[in-house]
Amino acid sequence: MRKKDKIKKKISNYFFDHHNQYTVLNYTVTSIISLFSGMIFAFGFSTFISVYDSSTLSLATGGFSGFTQSIVLIMKQSGVPLDSSILQSIFYFVFNIPALIFAFFKIGRKFALTSAVNVGLSSVFISLFSSWFVVRGIALSQYITSSPLSRVLFAGICTGISSGLAFKAGSSCGGMDIVSAYFGVRKSTGVGKYSIIANTFVILFYTIINVTFNPENYVNALLIVPYAFVYFLVSSLVVDAIHIKNKKIEVEIITKNDYMTDILLSIFPHGSTILEGKGAYSHESKHVIKMIVSSYEVRRVVKTVKRIDPDSFISLVPLQQVYGNFFISPVE
Repeated sequence: MRKKDKIKKKISNYFFDHHNQYTVLNYTVTSIISLFSGMIFAFGFSTFISVYDSSTLSLATGGFSGFTQSIVLIMKQSGVPLDSSILQSIFYFVFNIPALIFAFFKIGRKFALTSAVNVGLSSVFISLFSSWFVVRGIALSQYITSSPLSRVLFAGICTGISSGLAFKAGSSCGGMDIVSAYFGVRKSTGVGKYSIIANTFVILFYTIINVTFNPENYVNALLIVPYAFVYFLVSSLVVDAIHIKNKKIEVEIITKNDYMTDILLSIFPHGSTILEGKGAYSHESKHVIKMIVSSYEVRRVVKTVKRIDPDSFISLVPLQQVYGNFFISPVE
């Protein structure tokens, strides 16, 4: 056994015997990832979504941040003297409170608490980044102000990375990410498309408000819609590329080992189907094992099979969806 494997085994054995320390470490790591996730989202929002020049085309996000944009726009048009970034931070956190309570009871305590950390830090960073000269310099550069499509692409990438990292760590960025995660777990499918459906209504609401307050500039207001859909598409693609928990892979194993299935079932919480076959060249009897696993389990499955039978043949087929009792590890 290599030195690296021995160290990993010692660490694993230690935390197996010390559950409280493992829980603290788990929460700490997830909170640190939530910190970076919140920073990335706030940077993308403050740099590419917020408007510092009235001549720049206004863009919109979805979810609670998009809904907050609408409320802030209404308040600014009504003459509220507070800075837009401060209002955005305050309302973004307030509107997330019901979603966080929902997550606590319906998804998991750790998920809800670390999501609250993410939301709180995002609110703080939005306010901080909006007054940071580096962010304003990027936002007001000619390469960004003259190209709404570039702004949308960069904003979508930042939001997608932020949400994807949070989901991968067992947390979320709050808002519609919580709703997406809830339906994603219940339906065992990618979470990106649920965000697109819900965010459509948020963007339409923001567009209506823009047209109402600026009817003479209705063309720019209507342009928000197609740019918003590009933003959704980019962010959802990035999320589903990073967050692979709900992606399924069909594993087909051809082996002569009679105990392969028993060993796999003892390690992985998934059923399997055994077909009897015969090699076309060798004419030897073989077992054809079909098993469906999550994408993040594939590497362990292949490694386990090769350790049991180095001569086994393995093929992998990506699946769009499965119907039936497929086990998904619960969210903490």
